[in-house]
Amino acid sequence: MLLEDYLKKIFDFELLKNPKAYFSRLISFPLVKTPLLWIFIISIISTFLTIFYIDLGFFPNFDDTSEYFLFLILGVLIEGVAFPILKITLLTSFHYLYVKIMRTTASYTSLFSMNTQIYLLLTFGYLLNSLASILLGYKVSPFNLNFIIQADGAPAILFNSIDLFSFLVIFLTIIGLQIVGRFSKVTSWTLAISLYILKISSLFLMYKLGIL
Repeated sequence: MLLEDYLKKIFDFELLKNPKAYFSRLISFPLVKTPLLWIFIISIISTFLTIFYIDLGFFPNFDDTSEYFLFLILGVLIEGVAFPILKITLLTSFHYLYVKIMRTTASYTSLFSMNTQIYLLLTFGYLLNSLASILLGYKVSPFNLNFIIQADGAPAILFNSIDLFSFLVIFLTIIGLQIVGRFSKVTSWTLAISLYILKISSLFLMYKLGIL
């Protein structure tokens, strides 16, 4: 019970149990500060674990220890703080643009709150992936398709993108856009799936450019 009560303070599981009711409440009572803070904390922990236990080759060789430490702190803060807030802001701005196009009554704050709650779930996924890699020795996340198929190269990008948490995010986004954004089912599905395809396409482009 103590663990369950503690987890409820971090993540409201009603988002998974009854997303329609949860998103309906966000319209009148948007939550941003607390979930955003937990996103930063969990993202920083996940990034720290990934750097030290999984991808030690991430850093170049430094002669000066202080330079290495500074580079480490900067990398963790960018990945754990800057990237989440940037992703949530851009995603919310994209959704709000459609609010203006569709002329619905959704507010930017409620949409930002919705995307923050959903991103918090995704952040838990990142942490679980890091812990699974460390504790179980998996090089590939046990929550995605590539864990079963074990492909390399370009196919691995696609299979790594097909995972449990991505599907949960798409599912919750579709429901959230209908309730918070006041979009139709067709519009909600189109926006959610289009952004998912765009994400995979950008990963393929990065792979072709040698970034991944």
